[in-house]
Amino acid sequence: MSSDRYVSPLGLDVQALENSFNLLAPHGEELVRRFYEKLFERAPAVKPMFDGITAEEQQEKLLDGLKLVVENVRMPEVLAPALSAMGARHQGYGVLPDHYPVVASTLIDTMKEIAGDAWTDSIESAWTHALNTIAEVMLDAYSSEVGPEVGVV
Repeated sequence: MSSDRYVSPLGLDVQALENSFNLLAPHGEELVRRFYEKLFERAPAVKPMFDGITAEEQQEKLLDGLKLVVENVRMPEVLAPALSAMGARHQGYGVLPDHYPVVASTLIDTMKEIAGDAWTDSIESAWTHALNTIAEVMLDAYSSEVGPEVGVV
């Protein structure tokens, strides 16, 4: 590992996240389409959570979420509250803690597929760590007092 690699205060490999996002961003539509195909195959129970949302809206939300992380990975004081708010919203949508691992593994598998030969073990490691950290922050925002409102989008 080169000595000029920047690791964020959250322990994330900034260069790997930024570089791989820049590689994947031009293929955003395909990435999102394949991600949801794979997710609904692996976890069909989550599909009803997306009723009433167009593919375009969901593409925008997923890509905006990834962009939020990459653009603010150097600023945890911005990123953490944004992820907390996202976590609270996801609880309201009915997203359960058990959904996070399948979403993360599906996203990584889809990124790997889209990136092809440009995908490396270090990129996979960076995204695995980032998605685990994101899930932790989002889940910390879940309120034990408020149950999920299944189907709310």
